[in-house]
Amino acid sequence: MPKIHIEGMGLMGSLIACGLDNEGLDFTWHDIKAKVNAWEASTGCVFPTGDERERADHRTWVNLIANRYGVGEWVGEFAELAVWTYLSKNPPHEGAKAGVQAIERFGELTVSNMHTVQVNVPALVLATRHRFGTERKERHPTRSELIVSHGFKRAVRYGWGWSAQVELLLSDELEAACSGARPCLYLRKGYLMYYAYPFPGTDRYVVGTQNVSQKTPKERETDIPYHKWLDHLQATVGDHVAVKTLHTATMRQGWRPYGEDGVKDIVRTKREPRTYFVKPQSGNGLRHFPSTYMALRKAMTR
Repeated sequence: MPKIHIEGMGLMGSLIACGLDNEGLDFTWHDIKAKVNAWEASTGCVFPTGDERERADHRTWVNLIANRYGVGEWVGEFAELAVWTYLSKNPPHEGAKAGVQAIERFGELTVSNMHTVQVNVPALVLATRHRFGTERKERHPTRSELIVSHGFKRAVRYGWGWSAQVELLLSDELEAACSGARPCLYLRKGYLMYYAYPFPGTDRYVVGTQNVSQKTPKERETDIPYHKWLDHLQATVGDHVAVKTLHTATMRQGWRPYGEDGVKDIVRTKREPRTYFVKPQSGNGLRHFPSTYMALRKAMTR
């Protein structure tokens, strides 16, 4: 079996490392140490949609985390199942095709019958780097097959966003409807990408975000976007959800890499030297990991 090396140990690199380790495959890795990344600000949610690929990926993730097998044995240390809630009357993203049904409504908020998978992405990445610390190299060793796990080499633009950690107060009625789990509050309306997701391993929620297109990644002001998020929360679910504390030191900015429009290949292979480029994931790296990993392993066995 050829030696394997991973370039980039952000979220996708960490998940690929867990997949290879689960298969008993040895690998080395190095990180690109980029200040521009997505994982530090990731809100870490796998939710149900009607897309065929995403339905399968969602089912896989729920099973991995609920039953703690495969990569779920490790990732589950940084994950939890939450209850899918949303503002629209009909399930967003054609979720009815995945079996999403309304259970209760609290004003504009719908509590559904489906679970999401929430992952504390920053904690997962840092812990995975530590776990495989003895395999870290400064650069790609010669004679190793290379997996370029990050999408920044193929990115043509970036989607800027922000996130922060907060403590929320939930109404007794909403908590009861979630039957012991925490609600995944998908507060998106149209192009307003506002969320409040459980942050595993803590009593906090991670909130955000925006998706501002940038040709060249650059930082933006975050105070106004946060207060717009807060106004939206109060206007839509304020009777059942309130912010108790904003932890200002946790405010992060992130950049989702976007590839060329219309490119369908999940993994692009270069023959000499043998290199596998994982498609830029925009904001879908976590959700699409099961099918992405399958495509990667298929490419590696050709």
